[in-house]
Amino acid sequence: MTPQPGEPSWFKAVSDLTGAAAALAALVYLTGGLALQLRLGAGGIPSSAAVPQLPREFLISLGLLVVAPAVAVGVLLGRVAKGRTGHPVVVGGGAAVVVYLVIGWLVVSKNPFPAKVCLTGGGEVAGVFIGETGSRTYVADLDGNHPRRIISIPQSQVEGVAIGGRTGQLEQLRCAGTGPPRR
Repeated sequence: MTPQPGEPSWFKAVSDLTGAAAALAALVYLTGGLALQLRLGAGGIPSSAAVPQLPREFLISLGLLVVAPAVAVGVLLGRVAKGRTGHPVVVGGGAAVVVYLVIGWLVVSKNPFPAKVCLTGGGEVAGVFIGETGSRTYVADLDGNHPRRIISIPQSQVEGVAIGGRTGQLEQLRCAGTGPPRR
């Protein structure tokens, strides 16, 4: 963007900074959506239908998990390379892309966490933990259920959640009438 005659230079700086922030926010959001869609899809969960229904906080947090380290490494290596090579932007940008791809691959290929949700009425829901917000807990059906779906449980119906371990270990946990799962 070239400043117009009489336009203050601070205006150009603010507009450039705003554009960069908007591009970074879009990258975080799109990265989170793509990573979650690939991760759920690899697990056989209908991701193209499920991901748009999930809270945007899931996409943002997953996107930040990938983008923030990539940006930090890119900026750091770009600054280090500034005095040592004639191409610090290439060094920083290249490092950022490598970190982005490696962390993205790790996030997508990570095994899902099995979970058991104990409900207030004494029932339970077993599945794969997707996430939790202040108002809902999200789990996906286990492998044996077809078609697989994502289950959204209001927090008012959740007594407790056990996450992690192996599916067999979670099956041994019993939901009492109140409180989290117990052995």
